[in-house]
Amino acid sequence: MAYRVMVYGSLKRGFYNHHVFPSGSEFMHEVASEAAYTMLNLGAYPGVIEKGNSVIYGELWSVPSMTRLDILEENGEFYTRYQRRFYTCSAQQYTAWIYLLPTDYPCSESIPGGRWLLKDVVGD
Repeated sequence: MAYRVMVYGSLKRGFYNHHVFPSGSEFMHEVASEAAYTMLNLGAYPGVIEKGNSVIYGELWSVPSMTRLDILEENGEFYTRYQRRFYTCSAQQYTAWIYLLPTDYPCSESIPGGRWLLKDVVGD
């Protein structure tokens, strides 16, 4: 069974946690969320809360297992995994997992535009 997951931070291609994807994972599309989120700058990585009016941009992947990603993201402890809708630039819709922070996460610095870039990583 394959799972779809949308990643928006350090798991994206070219970022430092991309190697965590399990063998057999396949990139599907660049995607965007609905305008219902806020991306937060947590220093070395971003977080997303399901509150606000920003679109979140990321990559849609097909993965054979969520185990390694759940461990990295501390699913249920730091982030929690939810299924949400995402769209390609041609308006093709997919349902996929996304890791979200609690809506009351104590962080005031947001990332305008909902797109995490290498330049956003502290120390770069």
